[in-house]
Amino acid sequence: MNDLMPPPRRDMPHVEARRAHLLRETRERRAAPAHRTVPRWTYGGLGAVLAAGGVAAAVALVPAGGDGGAVRNGPGRYENVAATEVFGRASQAAAAQPDLHPRPDQFVYTRSKAFQSAPAGARGGGARQWTDREDWLSADGRRPGVVVETGAGDTLGRMWVCRGSADYDRREADAKAHGHQPKVDLADPPKGCRNQPAVRGGLPADAKAMRAWLYRHAKPGAPSDVGAFLALGDALRSGYIGSTTLAALFEAGKTIRGVTVTRNAVDTAGRRGIAVGQTWRGDRHELIFDPRTYRYLGERLLVDHRDTVTPTPGAPSNGVTPPTGTGLKDGTVLSGYAQIRVAITDRVMQPPR
Repeated sequence: MNDLMPPPRRDMPHVEARRAHLLRETRERRAAPAHRTVPRWTYGGLGAVLAAGGVAAAVALVPAGGDGGAVRNGPGRYENVAATEVFGRASQAAAAQPDLHPRPDQFVYTRSKAFQSAPAGARGGGARQWTDREDWLSADGRRPGVVVETGAGDTLGRMWVCRGSADYDRREADAKAHGHQPKVDLADPPKGCRNQPAVRGGLPADAKAMRAWLYRHAKPGAPSDVGAFLALGDALRSGYIGSTTLAALFEAGKTIRGVTVTRNAVDTAGRRGIAVGQTWRGDRHELIFDPRTYRYLGERLLVDHRDTVTPTPGAPSNGVTPPTGTGLKDGTVLSGYAQIRVAITDRVMQPPR
Protein backbone atom coordinates (compact mmCIF):
# COMPACT_ATOMS: atom_id res chain seq x y z
CA MET A 1 0.00 0.00 0.00
CA ASN A 2 2.04 2.94 1.26
CA ASP A 3 5.62 2.99 0.13
CA LEU A 4 7.32 2.87 3.52
CA MET A 5 10.64 1.51 2.24
CA PRO A 6 13.37 3.77 0.87
CA PRO A 7 14.39 3.03 -2.72
CA PRO A 8 17.26 0.54 -3.09
CA ARG A 9 20.74 2.05 -3.20
CA ARG A 10 22.26 2.26 -6.65
CA ASP A 11 25.47 0.65 -5.40
CA MET A 12 23.65 -2.43 -4.10
CA PRO A 13 24.19 -5.69 -5.97
CA HIS A 14 21.17 -6.36 -8.15
CA VAL A 15 19.95 -9.19 -5.93
CA GLU A 16 19.98 -6.88 -2.90
CA ALA A 17 18.08 -4.19 -4.79
CA ARG A 18 15.54 -6.80 -5.77
CA ARG A 19 15.31 -7.95 -2.16
CA ALA A 20 14.39 -4.42 -1.06
CA HIS A 21 11.85 -4.19 -3.85
CA LEU A 22 10.24 -7.49 -2.88
CA LEU A 23 9.86 -6.56 0.76
CA ARG A 24 8.15 -3.38 -0.34
CA GLU A 25 5.73 -5.55 -2.32
CA THR A 26 4.87 -7.68 0.71
CA ARG A 27 4.18 -4.52 2.71
CA GLU A 28 2.05 -2.92 -0.01
CA ARG A 29 -0.33 -5.76 -0.68
CA ARG A 30 -3.77 -4.29 -0.82
CA ALA A 31 -3.74 -0.58 -1.67
CA ALA A 32 -1.59 2.40 -2.52
CA PRO A 33 -1.47 5.93 -1.14
CA ALA A 34 -1.90 9.03 -3.24
CA HIS A 35 0.22 8.97 -6.44
CA ARG A 36 1.76 5.57 -5.63
CA THR A 37 1.33 2.31 -7.47
CA VAL A 38 1.69 -1.11 -5.92
CA PRO A 39 4.97 -2.72 -6.98
CA ARG A 40 4.99 -6.35 -8.01
CA TRP A 41 7.16 -9.39 -7.44
CA THR A 42 9.30 -9.22 -10.53
CA TYR A 43 10.63 -12.75 -10.75
CA GLY A 44 9.66 -16.11 -9.35
CA GLY A 45 10.71 -19.73 -9.48
CA LEU A 46 8.76 -22.96 -9.53
CA GLY A 47 9.72 -26.66 -9.33
CA ALA A 48 10.42 -29.44 -11.84
CA VAL A 49 7.92 -29.87 -14.62
CA LEU A 50 5.90 -33.03 -15.19
CA ALA A 51 3.58 -32.55 -18.15
CA ALA A 52 0.63 -34.89 -18.53
CA GLY A 53 -1.93 -34.34 -21.26
CA GLY A 54 -0.67 -30.79 -21.76
CA VAL A 55 -1.04 -29.86 -18.07
CA ALA A 56 1.92 -29.86 -15.70
CA ALA A 57 1.33 -31.91 -12.55
CA ALA A 58 4.75 -30.76 -11.27
CA VAL A 59 5.78 -33.51 -8.85
CA ALA A 60 8.90 -32.85 -6.80
CA LEU A 61 11.06 -34.80 -4.40
CA VAL A 62 11.13 -32.59 -1.31
CA PRO A 63 12.25 -33.00 2.30
CA ALA A 64 9.61 -34.28 4.69
CA GLY A 65 11.44 -32.61 7.58
CA GLY A 66 13.76 -29.68 8.09
CA ASP A 67 13.37 -26.05 8.95
CA GLY A 68 11.34 -25.06 5.92
CA GLY A 69 14.15 -22.89 4.57
CA ALA A 70 13.91 -24.05 0.96
CA VAL A 71 14.48 -27.00 -1.31
CA ARG A 72 17.58 -28.64 0.14
CA ASN A 73 20.16 -31.33 -0.55
CA GLY A 74 21.28 -33.74 2.14
CA PRO A 75 19.92 -36.63 4.20
CA GLY A 76 16.27 -36.90 5.11
CA ARG A 77 13.02 -38.67 4.30
CA TYR A 78 11.53 -37.72 0.95
CA GLU A 79 8.02 -38.01 -0.43
CA ASN A 80 6.42 -37.43 -3.82
CA VAL A 81 3.95 -34.56 -3.54
CA ALA A 82 1.99 -33.08 -6.43
CA ALA A 83 1.52 -29.32 -6.60
CA THR A 84 -1.79 -29.96 -8.34
CA GLU A 85 -2.98 -31.73 -5.20
CA VAL A 86 -2.00 -28.83 -2.96
CA PHE A 87 -3.69 -26.30 -5.24
CA GLY A 88 -6.72 -28.56 -5.50
CA ARG A 89 -7.12 -28.82 -1.74
CA ALA A 90 -6.57 -25.07 -1.38
CA SER A 91 -9.34 -24.54 -3.94
CA GLN A 92 -11.72 -26.79 -1.98
CA ALA A 93 -10.86 -25.01 1.27
CA ALA A 94 -11.47 -21.61 -0.34
CA ALA A 95 -14.85 -22.71 -1.73
CA ALA A 96 -15.93 -23.91 1.72
CA GLN A 97 -14.99 -20.78 3.64
CA PRO A 98 -17.70 -18.22 4.50
CA ASP A 99 -17.59 -14.97 2.57
CA LEU A 100 -17.20 -11.59 4.16
CA HIS A 101 -20.00 -9.23 3.11
CA PRO A 102 -18.98 -5.72 4.15
CA ARG A 103 -21.35 -2.84 3.53
CA PRO A 104 -19.98 -0.13 1.24
CA ASP A 105 -19.40 2.11 4.27
CA GLN A 106 -17.41 -0.51 6.21
CA PHE A 107 -13.71 -1.42 6.18
CA VAL A 108 -11.75 -4.59 5.51
CA TYR A 109 -9.24 -5.09 8.32
CA THR A 110 -6.06 -7.06 7.68
CA ARG A 111 -3.32 -7.88 10.14
CA SER A 112 -0.05 -9.10 8.66
CA LYS A 113 3.62 -9.62 9.42
CA ALA A 114 6.54 -9.19 7.03
CA PHE A 115 10.32 -9.33 7.10
CA GLN A 116 13.33 -8.59 4.97
CA SER A 117 16.89 -9.82 5.38
CA ALA A 118 19.16 -6.79 5.59
CA PRO A 119 21.62 -6.44 2.69
CA ALA A 120 24.80 -8.39 3.36
CA GLY A 121 27.02 -5.32 2.96
CA ALA A 122 24.93 -3.08 5.20
CA ARG A 123 25.22 -2.56 8.94
CA GLY A 124 23.59 -5.59 10.55
CA GLY A 125 23.78 -7.37 7.19
CA GLY A 126 21.87 -10.64 7.13
CA ALA A 127 19.71 -9.68 10.12
CA ARG A 128 15.97 -9.88 9.63
CA GLN A 129 13.99 -6.66 9.79
CA TRP A 130 10.47 -7.42 11.05
CA THR A 131 7.35 -5.35 10.55
CA ASP A 132 3.85 -5.86 11.96
CA ARG A 133 1.08 -4.16 10.04
CA GLU A 134 -2.62 -3.40 10.39
CA ASP A 135 -4.74 -2.11 7.50
CA TRP A 136 -8.23 -0.62 7.51
CA LEU A 137 -9.30 -0.26 3.86
CA SER A 138 -12.59 1.09 2.58
CA ALA A 139 -14.83 -1.63 1.17
CA ASP A 140 -15.99 0.58 -1.71
CA GLY A 141 -12.86 2.73 -1.88
CA ARG A 142 -14.66 6.01 -1.19
CA ARG A 143 -13.44 6.49 2.37
CA PRO A 144 -9.89 7.09 3.57
CA GLY A 145 -8.19 4.03 4.98
CA VAL A 146 -5.43 3.84 7.57
CA VAL A 147 -2.24 1.78 7.76
CA VAL A 148 -0.34 1.30 11.03
CA GLU A 149 3.11 -0.30 11.03
CA THR A 150 5.29 -1.29 13.98
CA GLY A 151 8.72 -2.87 14.18
CA ALA A 152 10.57 -4.18 17.22
CA GLY A 153 7.74 -2.82 19.39
CA ASP A 154 8.02 0.73 18.03
CA THR A 155 5.44 2.53 15.90
CA LEU A 156 6.99 3.06 12.48
CA GLY A 157 4.16 4.93 10.88
CA ARG A 158 0.47 5.72 10.78
CA MET A 159 -0.69 6.80 7.35
CA TRP A 160 -3.84 7.65 5.46
CA VAL A 161 -4.70 5.65 2.35
CA CYS A 162 -6.36 8.20 0.07
CA ARG A 163 -5.99 8.47 -3.70
CA GLY A 164 -7.50 10.90 -6.16
CA SER A 165 -8.30 13.50 -3.50
CA ALA A 166 -7.48 17.19 -3.98
CA ASP A 167 -7.92 17.66 -0.24
CA TYR A 168 -5.36 14.96 0.55
CA ASP A 169 -3.00 16.26 -2.15
CA ARG A 170 -2.92 19.64 -0.39
CA ARG A 171 -2.29 18.02 2.99
CA GLU A 172 0.45 15.83 1.58
CA ALA A 173 2.23 18.72 -0.15
CA ASP A 174 2.15 20.80 3.03
CA ALA A 175 3.36 17.90 5.19
CA LYS A 176 6.20 17.03 2.81
CA ALA A 177 7.31 20.66 2.83
CA HIS A 178 7.85 20.20 6.56
CA GLY A 179 9.53 16.82 6.17
CA HIS A 180 6.80 14.44 7.32
CA GLN A 181 3.67 12.57 6.24
CA PRO A 182 0.17 14.02 6.67
CA LYS A 183 -1.02 13.59 10.25
CA VAL A 184 -3.67 10.94 10.85
CA ASP A 185 -6.39 12.77 12.74
CA LEU A 186 -9.51 10.60 12.89
CA ALA A 187 -11.60 13.68 13.68
CA ASP A 188 -10.49 15.31 10.42
CA PRO A 189 -10.18 12.67 7.67
CA PRO A 190 -9.31 13.71 4.11
CA LYS A 191 -12.26 14.15 1.77
CA GLY A 192 -12.91 12.96 -1.77
CA CYS A 193 -10.86 9.74 -1.68
CA ARG A 194 -11.16 7.41 -4.65
CA ASN A 195 -9.21 4.33 -3.57
CA GLN A 196 -9.28 0.89 -5.12
CA PRO A 197 -12.10 -0.98 -3.32
CA ALA A 198 -10.83 -3.37 -0.65
CA VAL A 199 -13.22 -5.98 -2.02
CA ARG A 200 -11.65 -7.10 -5.27
CA GLY A 201 -13.87 -7.35 -8.34
CA GLY A 202 -13.35 -8.10 -12.00
CA LEU A 203 -11.81 -11.56 -11.64
CA PRO A 204 -13.25 -14.64 -13.40
CA ALA A 205 -15.26 -17.05 -11.27
CA ASP A 206 -14.38 -20.30 -13.09
CA ALA A 207 -11.02 -22.03 -13.45
CA LYS A 208 -10.79 -22.02 -17.26
CA ALA A 209 -11.46 -18.31 -17.54
CA MET A 210 -9.16 -17.66 -14.59
CA ARG A 211 -6.28 -19.51 -16.27
CA ALA A 212 -6.74 -17.38 -19.40
CA TRP A 213 -6.81 -14.26 -17.20
CA LEU A 214 -3.57 -15.25 -15.43
CA TYR A 215 -1.68 -15.82 -18.68
CA ARG A 216 -3.12 -12.64 -20.18
CA HIS A 217 -1.84 -10.73 -17.13
CA ALA A 218 1.45 -12.66 -16.87
CA LYS A 219 4.31 -10.49 -15.65
CA PRO A 220 6.64 -9.53 -18.53
CA GLY A 221 10.32 -10.34 -18.74
CA ALA A 222 9.97 -14.02 -17.82
CA PRO A 223 8.62 -17.27 -19.29
CA SER A 224 4.82 -17.20 -19.51
CA ASP A 225 4.42 -19.87 -16.80
CA VAL A 226 6.52 -17.81 -14.40
CA GLY A 227 4.59 -14.69 -15.29
CA ALA A 228 1.26 -16.46 -14.72
CA PHE A 229 2.35 -17.71 -11.30
CA LEU A 230 3.40 -14.20 -10.34
CA ALA A 231 0.07 -12.87 -11.59
CA LEU A 232 -1.63 -15.36 -9.26
CA GLY A 233 0.33 -13.97 -6.33
CA ASP A 234 -0.49 -10.42 -7.42
CA ALA A 235 -4.20 -11.27 -7.41
CA LEU A 236 -3.96 -12.59 -3.85
CA ARG A 237 -2.49 -9.26 -2.75
CA SER A 238 -4.87 -7.04 -4.69
CA GLY A 239 -7.76 -7.04 -2.22
CA TYR A 240 -10.26 -9.27 -0.48
CA ILE A 241 -11.40 -12.07 -2.84
CA GLY A 242 -14.65 -13.96 -2.32
CA SER A 243 -14.68 -17.73 -1.88
CA THR A 244 -15.89 -18.68 -5.39
CA THR A 245 -13.31 -16.52 -7.13
CA LEU A 246 -10.53 -17.59 -4.76
CA ALA A 247 -11.38 -21.24 -5.42
CA ALA A 248 -11.16 -20.60 -9.17
CA LEU A 249 -7.80 -18.86 -8.70
CA PHE A 250 -6.26 -21.86 -6.93
CA GLU A 251 -7.89 -24.30 -9.36
CA ALA A 252 -6.30 -22.40 -12.23
CA GLY A 253 -2.97 -22.62 -10.40
CA LYS A 254 -3.05 -26.39 -10.97
CA THR A 255 -2.50 -25.81 -14.69
CA ILE A 256 0.65 -23.66 -14.39
CA ARG A 257 3.77 -25.60 -15.34
CA GLY A 258 6.92 -25.79 -13.26
CA VAL A 259 5.33 -25.68 -9.81
CA THR A 260 6.77 -27.90 -7.07
CA VAL A 261 6.06 -28.49 -3.40
CA THR A 262 8.11 -27.79 -0.27
CA ARG A 263 7.16 -29.57 2.95
CA ASN A 264 7.51 -27.84 6.33
CA ALA A 265 7.77 -24.36 4.90
CA VAL A 266 7.70 -21.74 7.66
CA ASP A 267 5.87 -18.48 7.14
CA THR A 268 6.80 -15.12 8.60
CA ALA A 269 4.57 -15.69 11.63
CA GLY A 270 6.41 -18.95 12.43
CA ARG A 271 3.58 -21.20 11.25
CA ARG A 272 4.59 -24.39 9.47
CA GLY A 273 2.86 -25.11 6.22
CA ILE A 274 3.11 -26.72 2.82
CA ALA A 275 4.28 -24.49 -0.02
CA VAL A 276 3.97 -24.46 -3.79
CA GLY A 277 6.51 -22.48 -5.74
CA GLN A 278 8.57 -21.92 -8.85
CA THR A 279 12.29 -21.31 -9.28
CA TRP A 280 13.63 -19.25 -12.15
CA ARG A 281 17.02 -17.57 -12.45
CA GLY A 282 17.87 -18.35 -8.84
CA ASP A 283 14.71 -16.95 -7.21
CA ARG A 284 12.08 -19.21 -5.70
CA HIS A 285 8.71 -17.59 -5.00
CA GLU A 286 6.44 -19.71 -2.78
CA LEU A 287 2.82 -19.55 -1.63
CA ILE A 288 2.32 -21.20 1.77
CA PHE A 289 -0.80 -23.05 2.94
CA ASP A 290 -1.87 -24.57 6.25
CA PRO A 291 -0.98 -28.30 6.02
CA ARG A 292 -4.29 -29.36 7.60
CA THR A 293 -6.88 -26.89 6.34
CA TYR A 294 -5.05 -25.68 3.19
CA ARG A 295 -5.95 -22.10 4.04
CA TYR A 296 -3.61 -19.54 2.45
CA LEU A 297 -1.03 -18.34 5.01
CA GLY A 298 1.38 -16.13 3.08
CA GLU A 299 4.44 -16.02 0.84
CA ARG A 300 8.20 -16.05 0.90
CA LEU A 301 11.10 -15.47 -1.50
CA LEU A 302 14.18 -17.69 -1.33
CA VAL A 303 17.45 -18.27 -3.13
CA ASP A 304 17.44 -21.53 -5.11
CA HIS A 305 19.88 -22.15 -7.95
CA ARG A 306 18.03 -25.18 -9.32
CA ASP A 307 15.57 -23.65 -11.76
CA THR A 308 12.30 -25.47 -12.27
CA VAL A 309 11.13 -23.49 -15.30
CA THR A 310 12.80 -23.74 -18.70
CA PRO A 311 11.78 -21.08 -21.21
CA THR A 312 10.36 -22.31 -24.50
CA PRO A 313 13.15 -22.24 -27.12
CA GLY A 314 12.95 -19.02 -29.08
CA ALA A 315 10.46 -17.42 -26.71
CA PRO A 316 11.10 -13.68 -26.13
CA SER A 317 12.37 -12.67 -22.70
CA ASN A 318 11.81 -8.91 -23.11
CA GLY A 319 15.53 -8.45 -22.58
CA VAL A 320 15.34 -9.28 -18.87
CA THR A 321 18.02 -11.57 -17.47
CA PRO A 322 17.87 -11.48 -13.67
CA PRO A 323 20.87 -12.52 -11.58
CA THR A 324 21.01 -15.88 -9.81
CA GLY A 325 21.93 -14.74 -6.31
CA THR A 326 25.68 -15.18 -6.61
CA GLY A 327 27.23 -15.49 -3.16
CA LEU A 328 23.96 -16.43 -1.42
CA LYS A 329 23.33 -19.99 -0.29
CA ASP A 330 20.42 -22.06 -1.51
CA GLY A 331 17.62 -21.78 1.02
CA THR A 332 18.41 -18.20 2.06
CA VAL A 333 15.05 -16.57 2.78
CA LEU A 334 15.14 -13.03 1.40
CA SER A 335 11.70 -11.78 2.41
CA GLY A 336 8.33 -13.02 3.57
CA TYR A 337 4.74 -12.10 4.28
CA ALA A 338 2.18 -13.72 6.56
CA GLN A 339 -1.54 -12.95 6.60
CA ILE A 340 -2.68 -13.21 10.22
CA ARG A 341 -6.30 -12.06 10.17
CA VAL A 342 -8.93 -10.63 7.83
CA ALA A 343 -12.18 -9.19 9.23
CA ILE A 344 -14.71 -6.36 8.87
CA THR A 345 -14.95 -3.22 11.00
CA ASP A 346 -17.28 -0.22 10.97
CA ARG A 347 -14.56 2.42 11.08
CA VAL A 348 -10.81 2.88 10.83
CA MET A 349 -8.66 2.07 13.86
CA GLN A 350 -11.47 -0.05 15.29
CA PRO A 351 -10.28 -3.49 16.42
CA PRO A 352 -12.35 -6.31 14.87
CA ARG A 353 -14.53 -8.43 17.12
